[in-house]
Amino acid sequence: MSPKDDPGGRMKGLFNLFGGKRAPAAKPGPAKRARATAPARPRPTRETPTEGHRICVIGSSHMVAYKLAADEMGARDGLYVHFQGMAGREFAAIEARPKGVRVDPEKLLTDNRNARPMWNPLTDVIRYEEFDAFVVVGTLRTNYILSALYAHATSRAYTRGYIESGVEMMIERDHGVTLGRAIRKASGKPVVALAAPLPAIPVTVEDQAAMDAAYTDAIALIESAFKERGLATLAQPVETVVDSSSTSERFARASQTLAGVAHEEEERVHMNLDFGMIALPAILEAAGAPPRAVGPASGALGSNAA
Repeated sequence: MSPKDDPGGRMKGLFNLFGGKRAPAAKPGPAKRARATAPARPRPTRETPTEGHRICVIGSSHMVAYKLAADEMGARDGLYVHFQGMAGREFAAIEARPKGVRVDPEKLLTDNRNARPMWNPLTDVIRYEEFDAFVVVGTLRTNYILSALYAHATSRAYTRGYIESGVEMMIERDHGVTLGRAIRKASGKPVVALAAPLPAIPVTVEDQAAMDAAYTDAIALIESAFKERGLATLAQPVETVVDSSSTSERFARASQTLAGVAHEEEERVHMNLDFGMIALPAILEAAGAPPRAVGPASGALGSNAA
């Protein structure tokens, strides 16, 4: 049974199994009608090189770890990386149109058009011809899929088909996947789509062998589903994972927002510079960067929209 076959019925309970109630959709700001009748003119905010391998990273707030790592790694001959994104539920306002990626102002939560440091001005359009490959850093919660597979392995409370239907539902509803597919279709260029890292919250594991198997299974299901949609993907680096169930807490300390402001000390969902330094080289290579271009250097690797 698929989610389409059972709207609001059995699958509603399945969605609760995979993380609880669905977040309400973003509501437009009070100036919706004015913006709809007087759309702003798209404006570029960067000068993209015409040579070398050019990668555009479009993301949610989980993108920050990779941006920090790119700044730390510095410039690379023959490689240009540009970062642009929106935080929280406003990530869903990013859309792939026939000629480029832009923000739909009707999907923003407020009317303050200058409060998004990584997409400023909001009239900017990322044109497909500017880049050779794209990376979409989404919000898919691997830990929800993992917990369901672990429950299946240890209690058989749910059938395998039930679990797989839930995984398919989560992936189909994930905006990062939707955006990546749309970019791939419109541009014809490679797209690497990333799920969110596991939270850095220790998990009590009673059956470690079952958890190890569930983690391997979760990664395989995600990779298969992404591949079916024309997307490449990478799991988070194995050296950042503890007991196949969480990210090491040290990778969540001193994480930052898209505005470059430190998260609260107890933040455990977003990762930091150290995490990005481990993960970014493989991400860039998956997006076509030459291996020689991800070694030590200095300077600025790319740009952002701040």
